[in-house]
Amino acid sequence: MFDVAPLLADQMLTDIAVAFRSSATNQVVLNIVSIVLGLVAVIILCYIVWLRFYAWWQRTHGHNAMTIQERLDLLKMALAQRSRFDVFFQSTSASHKVLSCSLIAATADHITLEIPAGITPSQKWIGRSVACFFRLSREKNRVYFYKFTGHISTYHHSRDIHYIVLPLPERIELGQKRRHLRLDIPQTDILDFRIWSVPEDGTMPTDPDTTTWAPPLAVYHQAKKTALQLLDLSGGGLRLEYDPRQFPTLRDFIAHNPVLFIRLELRPIDGNTPAVYYLLARLRTKQEAFVSGDLMLGHEFTEYGNEREDNSLEWIAIDPAQGIDALVTWVFRRHLELYRERELE
Repeated sequence: MFDVAPLLADQMLTDIAVAFRSSATNQVVLNIVSIVLGLVAVIILCYIVWLRFYAWWQRTHGHNAMTIQERLDLLKMALAQRSRFDVFFQSTSASHKVLSCSLIAATADHITLEIPAGITPSQKWIGRSVACFFRLSREKNRVYFYKFTGHISTYHHSRDIHYIVLPLPERIELGQKRRHLRLDIPQTDILDFRIWSVPEDGTMPTDPDTTTWAPPLAVYHQAKKTALQLLDLSGGGLRLEYDPRQFPTLRDFIAHNPVLFIRLELRPIDGNTPAVYYLLARLRTKQEAFVSGDLMLGHEFTEYGNEREDNSLEWIAIDPAQGIDALVTWVFRRHLELYRERELE
């Protein structure tokens, strides 16, 4: 009779050997993977450390670092040019607060800024972090924008004028804030808002009487806020939202023509005459609400119609960095009004 025991024993030994070799192979693979992952982790850690060291070195030894005297010279140049300092509060609770200040003094220890009339600082301001922006005209009338951060160390006043004091900035660097202060405009401030298509030949209207113009593509009505809304406004552009079902021709026009004529009339500030603006605006951004289908459009002003003495419009190109002076002023003054109203609540 054939004895299968030796064969079974041999097979078992073979299976054990194969299993052992497989286990050994798996362990080698695991060791290699562990070593590779460890090396990757070390490389990433070294890269992070290097980035932090490089950032520190740039701050302290880099060519962009300014000496105290260089920072003072820059601030004194701003003082001589009477540059406006836009001071933004950086805390969450004051994210929309901005002050347009004037530099009064700059020493090796601190700088003093005069804040706008009608705003009174309080003890809560001390220690608040702020970001400051200003601009300078340098060689060949080129404009440079600068920024720095700091905190309010103290404040004081002389008669009705209030001042805030900040330590001399540790660093002043080139950089520009958002070009213009943007206002979430109350709908009651809008007396008239309507938009037209630009003629194919590019003819600019010269008569401020819009009844002589072609019918508008869309007109704002406070009673129909969902149809066309002006969401926010700045000296350099605006953002609007409209229901394309209410203005089907507007959607077709925007799809092929990114430029619009706009007439905007705003309620007066400290006066009886409404502020009227004739604008040429180019589309920059477009978003569509997923649920409602409403379109939000961001436009940048490229030209404005200046009303001349002969009651005609002269169209003037707009410097994007400057915006429309009268509109910049209106937006800022209205922003201050709303700021004061919130402070009194």
